[in-house]
Amino acid sequence: LDSDAVSAGVGASQERKSEDNQVRTIKLTASAQYMYNCAHEILNQIAPVLDRRSFPLDPPGKLQSVVIGGMTALLESYLIHMARQGKVGRATDQQSLAIIANAYFLCIDLLPRIVATMSAHTTRTPSELTSFGDKMKRLYVALQTDFCQRRAALWISDHWKWQPGD
Repeated sequence: LDSDAVSAGVGASQERKSEDNQVRTIKLTASAQYMYNCAHEILNQIAPVLDRRSFPLDPPGKLQSVVIGGMTALLESYLIHMARQGKVGRATDQQSLAIIANAYFLCIDLLPRIVATMSAHTTRTPSELTSFGDKMKRLYVALQTDFCQRRAALWISDHWKWQPGD
């Protein structure tokens, strides 16, 4: 993670470079900002330990596997918690959209940053994190689909004053 990429604050903005090297600003909720900050801090603290030149006695990949597993668990627990909050049915549209946005930005922005940072300090590309990205994408799509289906059903029932089963 770039040290200047994570800024503090509720609903903070964050700049990122896209594939076409354009800088884009993304808006994050307070919880997503906290997740970015946690990942940034963990990687800053663990990067020197992951460096194979600093600790050549580490059995091949053992420490790397532990760190990758920990980062995966951290992201997964956050996303699962957010998904549960969105599916409870008490979330407003704004909250649901924020949850979807959090999942999206963690998938397309934070995870690639984590992979790049870990790849720079390890002997191998963390393929477990890359494959976890596929799982994150499926969760994002599922959250988006669920929200759209719920909104469509509400719109139809409000617009037509129609209830399923009538």
